[in-house]
Amino acid sequence: MILTLFPRLLDYMLIAPFLLRMALAFALFEYCYRTLKKNKISVSTVWGLIQNNWLKGVIISQLIIATMLVLGLFTQAMAILAIISLVAKEIVLKKQKEKCSENSMLILFVAICLSLLVLGPGIFSLDLPL
Repeated sequence: MILTLFPRLLDYMLIAPFLLRMALAFALFEYCYRTLKKNKISVSTVWGLIQNNWLKGVIISQLIIATMLVLGLFTQAMAILAIISLVAKEIVLKKQKEKCSENSMLILFVAICLSLLVLGPGIFSLDLPL
């Protein structure tokens, strides 16, 4: 017997990873958009105007990771890659002496990534449970 305050809500426990996955994906999209907008770059000219190749790579990888998270494809691997790309972006921005994101946001993103690593993709994903 499970002792919980609302035992009926356990029927919907696959919705939580789905919501975390979507929140992380849209936050990564917004994070990339904000970086491009801060540098006054349109998405179509991202290759030519960013001088730092590391920053180009991190932005493109975050866009790919966010797309894969929306689809729910390779969710646990994308969670690991998201942690790596978030930390890499912070390192690159620190080397350029630009303002990095707030530590609380970075900690929140990493916590969501770790929870997705443990919980899996949730519902509405292309990942197959093993």
